[in-house]
Parts: sequence; C-alpha cells; structure tokens
Amino acid sequence: MRRRRSALPLPRYTLHKRVKNGWSYFFNVPSWARERGCPLQNEPLGADYDRAVQRMERILLPAFDSWRSGGEDAISVVGVIVGTLDWMFHEYRRTWPQKPLSDYKP
Repeated sequence: MRRRRSALPLPRYTLHKRVKNGWSYFFNVPSWARERGCPLQNEPLGADYDRAVQRMERILLPAFDSWRSGGEDAISVVGVIVGTLDWMFHEYRRTWPQKPLSDYKP
C-alpha cells in the first residue's frame, strides 16, 4: 500500500498513519531518546490536524526540547496576568458557580 502524503507540514516527530477509521496523527519519541531515558511516551494525537499540531507545538515539542537540553531552556509557566482580559475571564469562571443548561429557559 502506498503511503499517503500530507499536503500540510507536520512538526518534528509527528507521524500520519492510517487507522481503522481513516487517518490519524501520532507523536513518536525517537528510539535514541527512549534509550537515553526520555520521560515522554508515544501518544496518539487524533485525526484533527489543527489540534494535533497545536498539542505538538505547545506541549510535546517544548517538553522534549527541555529534556534534551537538561531543563536549561524550560519556559516558566506564567499563568494568568492580573489586569488582562484573560485574568478577568479566569476570575469570572473561578468565582461564579455554573448553572446547568437545563436551568436556562427561553
């Protein structure tokens, strides 16, 4: 069977494989990294290209690069910065109880 090429670029260590229901994306830790004790594991990323690339670029590749450099380039987690719109939504979600959708009537 001929391997299908993705027209969209894939991040490093990302595989595009055929699965039972179509095609899916996977994070594949290189064998040399596994042999050297990399704590990351291979994992499925799902069939959605955008979500797979986002997870690779925001979580998996920075973690892998940090492991390779011995933690020297680790990005500190900033979290929510007080006074920003993100902070305002964070406070709203944190302090106001959420009602089930059944409580809202048209």
